[in-house]
Amino acid sequence: MDAPGCVLKDDMLALFDRMIAADVIIYASPLYCWGYTAQIKPLIDRQYCLVKNYGTPQYKSFLQDKHMALLVTAGDIIKDNADLIPLAFQRECDYTGSIAVGKYIVPLCTTPDALGDKAEMTADQMIHDLLG
Repeated sequence: MDAPGCVLKDDMLALFDRMIAADVIIYASPLYCWGYTAQIKPLIDRQYCLVKNYGTPQYKSFLQDKHMALLVTAGDIIKDNADLIPLAFQRECDYTGSIAVGKYIVPLCTTPDALGDKAEMTADQMIHDLLG
């Protein structure tokens, strides 16, 4: 129980070490089909090895009390589009015993040029929340 127990011995182990050592972890992803992109989903799936004995008195999480944030860009509105991803993120935080500092969604942006003032205000709020 002193180390993550991932059965795959690859470069992900070094990333897990960095996550464990980090002060804050930010999951950033554009929205794809109401959820995370295929590129970030394997990280989320694989990090389950950072929790041991879930639901038992021997529960241990290597991300316990870690501050986490979610940052999502979406090409459409939030309602009925980007409303499920914060729920998935919160469940991940609950499972790992981490603290969801914030869930930030920037809607109606399809290109970097379309981010606009809403993205800047969201980034400012995220920084404020993370720095406490």
